[in-house]
Amino acid sequence: MSQEHEIPEAERIVIRPLAGQETIIRHGEAARAIEPVGVSIDGNINAPLAFAKVRTIIKEECFIHVDEVAGTIILRTDEHTTDKNGHRITGAVSLNKEMVAWGINAEKFYGIRDFIKHVKYRKSHFEYSDVQKTLLAACAKFSATLNANAEDATSKNKERKSFDKMVTHSLLESFCLKMPLYNGDAPQTFDVEILVDMRSEPSVYLESVELSELIESRRKEMIEAVITDPVFAGFTIIKK
Repeated sequence: MSQEHEIPEAERIVIRPLAGQETIIRHGEAARAIEPVGVSIDGNINAPLAFAKVRTIIKEECFIHVDEVAGTIILRTDEHTTDKNGHRITGAVSLNKEMVAWGINAEKFYGIRDFIKHVKYRKSHFEYSDVQKTLLAACAKFSATLNANAEDATSKNKERKSFDKMVTHSLLESFCLKMPLYNGDAPQTFDVEILVDMRSEPSVYLESVELSELIESRRKEMIEAVITDPVFAGFTIIKK
């Protein structure tokens, strides 16, 4: 005669279905729980702000790391978890490639023909189109002379010669460009000085103190605009 196996009361599971609802009892191993995985995203300087605007994040569990020299903003979420579960959103400023291609302040030397070709196909970079035309006309009639004045200076122990070299050329002394300095930034206007090198064959190079200062100031302004946005109010911000 068979005898039912009685389950100890401590091991019993009591299920009370709610009225009118279906109850399903499954037998076997439960599906493995899937742990959430954090994301790591790199984007332009606005990336951390764009992420924070559309995602639900707890500001008390996040922090923002700012490096003004490198031009980066990093938003870290869920700091109480491991790197595997927390999000890391990095925004960085990056120089406009079209601006960099001019080689300003980079000791890039152009032959006259190369400089004409470069200027000819970049009309949109000039604040005024007539300046481009004037510059091209001057390049077509390019001439330059080198004046070298040597002054002898004698000291007690040695003789020293200092040379004052001046290049006179027919190009414009300077011209104005207007373009974004950084990707995603508004166009900026700045003056560029034209210099001629005569060490071998005549070549042109470009310098701009104004551009150098603008690159520095705009990087800081773009970073400040992101971290002072109302969306980041109350967030912990750490500056390097």
